[in-house]
Parts: sequence; structure tokens; C-alpha cells
Amino acid sequence: DSTFMAGIWDVEPDEKTVIEQDTVYTYIYAKKEPAAVTKAPSANNLTYNEQAQDLVTAGEATGGQLRYAPGKDLNTPPSADEYSAEVPAGTDAGTYYVWYKVFGDDTHLDSPEACFAVTIDPGNSSGSPTGHEDGLTYTGEAQELVRPGTVQGGTMLYVLGKDASTPPEDSLFTEEIPKGIDAGDYYVWYRVAGDANHNDVPPACLTAVIKKAPVTPTVSITGWTYGEAANKPGVDAAGNPGNGDVRYEYSTDEGIGYTDQVPAEAGSYYVRVLVAETKNYKEAVSKPLGFAIARASITISADNKSGIYGEDLQALTYTVGGAYVAGDELGVSVASGVKKDSDAGTYPITVSWNENKNYDAQLVDGTYTVRKAAIDTASAGNSVRP
Repeated sequence: DSTFMAGIWDVEPDEKTVIEQDTVYTYIYAKKEPAAVTKAPSANNLTYNEQAQDLVTAGEATGGQLRYAPGKDLNTPPSADEYSAEVPAGTDAGTYYVWYKVFGDDTHLDSPEACFAVTIDPGNSSGSPTGHEDGLTYTGEAQELVRPGTVQGGTMLYVLGKDASTPPEDSLFTEEIPKGIDAGDYYVWYRVAGDANHNDVPPACLTAVIKKAPVTPTVSITGWTYGEAANKPGVDAAGNPGNGDVRYEYSTDEGIGYTDQVPAEAGSYYVRVLVAETKNYKEAVSKPLGFAIARASITISADNKSGIYGEDLQALTYTVGGAYVAGDELGVSVASGVKKDSDAGTYPITVSWNENKNYDAQLVDGTYTVRKAAIDTASAGNSVRP
């Protein structure tokens, strides 16, 4: 019986011993004492680290060897051949059931088996997306708002939020990186869903910005002639893709002094266009463009006059022809050397003006003709100069 130790005889018979009468020999033996755990093994405080870790700190025993075996639960002991003196190890996060008992030596019985649970806690996952190094600028196309970054121990999930302080519901997060089209601020919420060996990372927010795109408008205009209706300037469609409000300004100096007053007098000018900011585009000012309002062409003609010798002279007049704008001051003056008593003949009438900057004038002189006076032969005694 394995529960007893080997015994001894009180008298050890041998081949020479002669038994002449009934003799009683006594065999003395004793029952084995159970081996004992003097210091129970204890569960280690463990967190997943990708390495195999001892699940317990080894115990101590007398009367035999303390051995261990992994089990499937707290109630089902492993078979004897599953036990080992080696401390069991585990790698993945989870709960392990460690059975142990003392296997007795020649003089001791095995100890009862016992079991306890050991947990390897999940490690912490990590990771976060990053913004674009040079930022984002509106292109009219959908753009990924963040870069995925590096993730350890899980899967990065994203969702767009309404602000930077209110986390969306966990169920709304997906693996797809959010995209944006229009310029503005976007609140990209992200979290790491830990795998079997890692904890989740709680939601956090990264604000992504799509900046407004710059524009380079180009202004165009055709000059006109003084007195005509002003030509309207224009801006190229490519320079105003957002259809921003447009304002044109004019100046006589390319660098300064711009106003929205459309010039009216002849001369050299510059025009520029100002395109207002829109949802997706910045405001912009074009380079100035030079243009001219040409002088109008007119003719100032001295009107021809005539009279009779000795009579009062007619008033000298003139006529303005061409693209004259009524009311403009030309400072016209007409003059002639003819006098009331000038001899019959022709005398020049000259015309001059103030050289108004809005006109190119052709001056045409006139003629004052003095005709001979008639002789009244019926008036006796009268004499006339020949």
C-alpha cells in the first residue's frame, strides 16, 4: 500500500535460524504523513508587455516537490502528468487558473491540490493622428483632415464632432479618416480601440483647418474718348472663382491715391480690382492696369463776316464742330484788324482758345469782307470819296 512506509521485522530471520516451535515474528511499519505547503505560491501583479511572464511567485513545501499546472477553471483539477516544477508563464492578457500541489517523497503522501486565478491586465494602447505639416488649403476637392500617425495595441477610429469639447458617441467612430472640402475649422475626434491585450484610449480632439485659397485677379479695361460713356472694367473668371463682390478703383498714380470715382477728363489713369473675401477664397487686389481717356477732336471756326464800307462792323462769332461737350469752357477769342472806315477788301479773322486739356482743336480762321459803298447820284451837291 503506497500510503505506508516500508517496515522492519522485530527479529530478522535468516537461513540458519532453526524454528523448533511456533514463533511469532512482528513486522513493524507506519502510515505516511502527507507532504505540506509551507509557503503557498502567490499571484504576480501583471500587465501585458508582449513577453511571457511568470504567473506566480513560487511557493515552498516539505515532504516533497511543489509542482504547478495550468487549468481550465477553478473546479477541474489537471491530471498528475500535467504538473511541473516549473512556474507557469503567460503572455496574453486574460485570466489564468494555476493549480498546485506537493508531490510527496518516499516517506510522504501527496498534498491536496489547490487553485487560484491569476490575471494579466491589458496594457495601454497608444497613438494619435497628426495634422498636415504645411496645413491644408481649399482646393475644391475632399481632403483628409489628418494623418493617421502611429498606433500601438489597437485600431485608430475617427469621427467629426460639432466642437472641441463634446465627444461624439463611441458608436459613431469608424476607421475612415474624416475629409473636408470647404475652408474652415473641423473638429476631428479620435480614439484607439484596444485589441485583446490593450485598453482603449479615450476620445480626444484635434482641430484641423482648411485655409482659404488665395486668388490672383486680373483687371481689364478699354480706354475711351472724352465725352463718351466710360467703359466698364472687368475681372477674369479665374481671378474670382468664389464670385466675390467686386470693386474697382482708379488713380492717376500707379501706387497711391485710389478711389472709386470713375475718371471723366482726358488723361492717363490706372485701374485696379478688389475682390472681396468669400467662403473659400481670400480677398485680393489686382495689379494696376494703365489706360487712357483720349482727348476729343473739335474744330473751332471763325465765322466769315461781311459789311459795307462806312457802316458799323458786324459782331465777330465762331462755330465749334466735332465732339464738343456742351457747357465746357473753351475760352475762344476771335479778332480782326478791320475797322469801320477800313477800305473795301478782305481782312482775316483769327481765332484762339484756352487749350482745354480735354480737346484737340483745329482752329480755322475766317474772313471779314468790306464791300464798297454805293454812290447816291440823285443827291445833288453831295460828294463822295472815290
